[in-house]
Amino acid sequence: MSSPPVTPVDEFPTDTSMWRVLPPDGPLVPGDYGPLNHARVAVKDLFAVAGQQIGAGNPAWLAEAPVETSHADAVTALLNAGADITGMALTDELAFSLEGANIHYGAVPNPVAPQHLCGGSSSGPAAAVAAGVADIGLGTDTAGSIRVPASYCGLYGLRTTHDAVSRTGLLGLAPSFDTVGLLTRDLDLLTRAADALLPPQPRHPITTILLAPSLIDLLPESARTLFTAAVHALGVEVRPVEVPLPDLSEATDPGPDRPARDSVPAEIDDAATGIGPEVAVSRSALPADPAPPAVASAPSPDVASASSTHTASAPPPHTVSTSLPHGPGLPSPPSSDRPDRPASTEALTAVLAAFRAVQAAEAWRLHGDFVTKHPGALAPEIAARFEFGRSVTPATEAEAREVLRRTAKAWHAALPSGTAFALPAAASPAPHRNADPATVESTRQATLRLTCHASLAGLPALTLPGPQLDGLPLGLCLLAGPGQDRSLLSFAARS
Repeated sequence: MSSPPVTPVDEFPTDTSMWRVLPPDGPLVPGDYGPLNHARVAVKDLFAVAGQQIGAGNPAWLAEAPVETSHADAVTALLNAGADITGMALTDELAFSLEGANIHYGAVPNPVAPQHLCGGSSSGPAAAVAAGVADIGLGTDTAGSIRVPASYCGLYGLRTTHDAVSRTGLLGLAPSFDTVGLLTRDLDLLTRAADALLPPQPRHPITTILLAPSLIDLLPESARTLFTAAVHALGVEVRPVEVPLPDLSEATDPGPDRPARDSVPAEIDDAATGIGPEVAVSRSALPADPAPPAVASAPSPDVASASSTHTASAPPPHTVSTSLPHGPGLPSPPSSDRPDRPASTEALTAVLAAFRAVQAAEAWRLHGDFVTKHPGALAPEIAARFEFGRSVTPATEAEAREVLRRTAKAWHAALPSGTAFALPAAASPAPHRNADPATVESTRQATLRLTCHASLAGLPALTLPGPQLDGLPLGLCLLAGPGQDRSLLSFAARS
């Protein structure tokens, strides 16, 4: 599988729309000599880089951020392996978004689909890598922030096993789910970058891929057969299964006045709709004709006031690409690719709701003080997500954590050594930059139903460039058991 062609670098302002800190000449921090010799790294603006501030995608945060005196551990590891830090790339606000648009700095461009969103929250690193102005993107993934931009930009992406890579020096969002991740244009470089970050791990040959039709059904109908064929093209046994889900009716006591079901309490269940606390970003909030901003030149910590340019054309109707990255001759998916029992939509919704309740509660504990002291500093939809976290009671969070514990146990049991689970990295190709808020939000909701599983179970997730829909990339994501990052990379290299 290979990445799609990119728009020439000089066709969009890489210095203002991707980077917060970019030296005019040479790398921000040169690396040592090693296997990543002179590979250019775009560091998400959540990692500490000595001599710089962490901007976190928010000017108010940047204004109060101290100058870092040492590098984050992940930054140090890449430098020790020979990579150069090119600059600090933009992020969605406090990493609490999957979109790739920031009300303060604008929408980060998507070099492979200029009329479409880049995906977030590791938006700046993804765009820089896709544009060819960086070789490696160092990012984070809490609920899909590596997987979604990798999918939208046609990149390789690795969400590492939770806690496998040190997060020292990283400004987090939800520690139970935060991980370090990588983005590249080719698999070999991704593997070498992962080698610099990961601890020693056993490699187990992957011989079976599990595929859940209920998750494939989250894709546009025209993409489902194409995606399934791409999974079969990986060359190992593909086994139809259902999403590993526990009996959630045992996770909580619904009480005498509420019937038991595959669900969680109403306070958690409300989180699944996303219409209240998860309001969609308004395109009208992003300036249409921005003045070109200035990017901070190292070591200056000043923030740029950037914004995006939006196009007015509407997205085309869905048409399916007839070619796959593997070329012609792909096997047709067998007719038995659907198991007898479909997954409960209610159960999947309940798991997502529990995940979002815990994620938001942890985000509030980390950043609630900043949010409270800076009213109006966040985009409305980001502020609403934090406000939802403030409203999660200890009892509700405890019940949600029990749902996640049971679900993680089911996932771990379903993924023994030698087994991977395939699913779309996102629920659709990248939405149009001018898509209405309802479309963006519905895409987010469907995508979270795909991305929450690796996050809640602490699994490694490898995103590969997959089939294309309307000429737009769609990532193929492979999950494996905890600590099987290298097994996934080895499997992809052989496929």
